[in-house]
Amino acid sequence: TVASSPQARVPQEARIVAPLWPFSGPFELNRWCTCGRVERSGRAAPQTWISVPVTTLLCLVIAISDGDTLTARCNQAGAYRRVTVRVAAIDAPETKQAFGLRSKQNLARLCLKQQAKLQPLQKDDYGRTVANVRCSGQDVATAQVSAGLAWVYTPYAKQHPQLQPLQQRAQARQAGLWSQKRPQAPWTYRHRQHPR
Repeated sequence: TVASSPQARVPQEARIVAPLWPFSGPFELNRWCTCGRVERSGRAAPQTWISVPVTTLLCLVIAISDGDTLTARCNQAGAYRRVTVRVAAIDAPETKQAFGLRSKQNLARLCLKQQAKLQPLQKDDYGRTVANVRCSGQDVATAQVSAGLAWVYTPYAKQHPQLQPLQQRAQARQAGLWSQKRPQAPWTYRHRQHPR
């Protein structure tokens, strides 16, 4: 969308000015970035400003709650904020379930004290940021499902079609939780623990 000015179609609280060269280091890109060309003199050329969606957060993972939830520190030094993240499209065993601790440990191995790339999708009912997550170059949902340490979360399976075949392979290998005779899905476990 071509904007007539840097202010067009960009909410005030989400507006950042960004030249067209790569960024590096841990930082947060707001949902919308007003991007434009910069002349050699360093002056901006406002007639070329455009608005483009930017949805990647580069953060440091500082805590692991369970096999599908982590806490990350995002933004620049002096302006850090903590973000609780639910990994999109998977549901890991609860900590008190069989393989719950192993799932948590595997997520810690992948992400704890590592830089994570987060692609926020939405907020869940608990206020957590649901996001696609990559740590050390690995897609976290893919890694957890492949290891048999998380279920594909059915409501979001269509948006992540690569996960269902990985789960089927993990089942065939009896990897992780699939080594049990009757593995209990975490949503069933939660419902039995807290019936409505």
